[in-house]
Amino acid sequence: MHLPKVWDLICTENHTVAIQTTTEINNVSDSRNFTATEQVINKTWPNLTTTKPGLVTKVITEVTTEAVKKVPIVYVPGRFTFTQAQEACEKMGTTIAFKDDLQHAYEAGYERCIWGWLGDLHQGFVIQKSGARMGCGRGAWGVIYSKSYIDVNSVEKGVYCKTTPDKPTPEPAALEMTQKSVNWWVRLDPADIYNLRSLLDFSWQNPVTKQPDDTSPSNLLGSVHAVYPCCNFFNITWQADGKENRTYVALKRSLESMKYLAAEYRRQFSDVQISILPHVAASYEAMMLYGAATTNRSQIIDDLVEKAATAGLDGVIIDYEPPKEYTREHAMVYRDFMNDLDIKMKTNNMEVGMMVSGWGILKFYDIYSTVKCRMIGSMASTYSGRDVQRNINNVDEMLLHIATQRLQVGIGSMHDEEMAKPRRDFDWTPNELNQFLQHLTKVDVQHLHIFPGNWEAIKWTEDFFMNSLLEFVRT
Repeated sequence: MHLPKVWDLICTENHTVAIQTTTEINNVSDSRNFTATEQVINKTWPNLTTTKPGLVTKVITEVTTEAVKKVPIVYVPGRFTFTQAQEACEKMGTTIAFKDDLQHAYEAGYERCIWGWLGDLHQGFVIQKSGARMGCGRGAWGVIYSKSYIDVNSVEKGVYCKTTPDKPTPEPAALEMTQKSVNWWVRLDPADIYNLRSLLDFSWQNPVTKQPDDTSPSNLLGSVHAVYPCCNFFNITWQADGKENRTYVALKRSLESMKYLAAEYRRQFSDVQISILPHVAASYEAMMLYGAATTNRSQIIDDLVEKAATAGLDGVIIDYEPPKEYTREHAMVYRDFMNDLDIKMKTNNMEVGMMVSGWGILKFYDIYSTVKCRMIGSMASTYSGRDVQRNINNVDEMLLHIATQRLQVGIGSMHDEEMAKPRRDFDWTPNELNQFLQHLTKVDVQHLHIFPGNWEAIKWTEDFFMNSLLEFVRT
């Protein structure tokens, strides 16, 4: 059986050494982790230790500083939580690697068939085409990247670190925030931090010449006032508890994971003043049948606010879409819940938003006009380009009751044709999108929120879609 040779680095107290390792993969233990048989061949070397056995066939040489610079990444074996993985890299005087670093390593000829933590809470590894085999990634080659992100508290195999620390970079100059805003729904997956940043950097280009254009403060990056991580990070729900039905605030991921996500968004968008407000789902049963919006309202609100504060958030977006009881009385109960939540959020220096639409209790715009929350966003009533006139009518109806400075009109995004199918789009054409955006400008709508057609495809958003948003911001 062909066993690929892997170059790696081990840093010890006195030496950094290059080690040529050979790893035989016996079987796939699950969709993400492999079971490896490894044996250490003894070699005398001062203070050479490893946290996990590795097949060391030969210690080649002590690596000079210049040689280290040529090796993009190093794998550190062990079992780590995400924080421990970061610390393992820091002990080497470097930082945890990202997907781009694995790509650089692949281009440099690096190969190692074992998953390791990456800085966006994913895992990955690198296989060269010549080493591709069914026992490693089922024959895939290149940068192998886990589809799902991992909770920060999960204990996982190993970590990939950069072999040299990041160069200090000057603090970025703060961009002038635009009066108009274009805010984005993103996944709870930290990978979207970098996908969104990369996409928005496109807005520095002149839409005609495609050349960098940083002379105007009006750009899409400066228009991002908030991101809305989705979906259901918090869930106002219920469960049977003996003879009673208990309402509570459930978490999709740990508060530590959301705290990391919020901190990383602020770090990557440090040149703009960005707020992080994740999506909160609420069920009809919890809200109306078992008291979350009535008799248990204070308890539910206190719990939600405490959890949001612990996670380091700037607030939350409430999405309540009850499938029945489409009455004004129901809408008024929801309004009162939102007002009490808004008061509690503001006392903790946070804000709250809510979503409305053209159906059920979500269409009672006159009732929600008295909700004190900062943001009221439209959903399906404006997302699609299938009927622009209907969208215009819906916006005009909302503006009869909701002030323009509070209304955020939702628009569903379009994706590049190069993106692999199936892809979900919202049927906008350049003419239809521009027609709708021109009407929003005419009626003085200042704020948009962008809902992705495909949750894994922010970076494939169509050029015409981005250009139209840019024109809206600059108008």
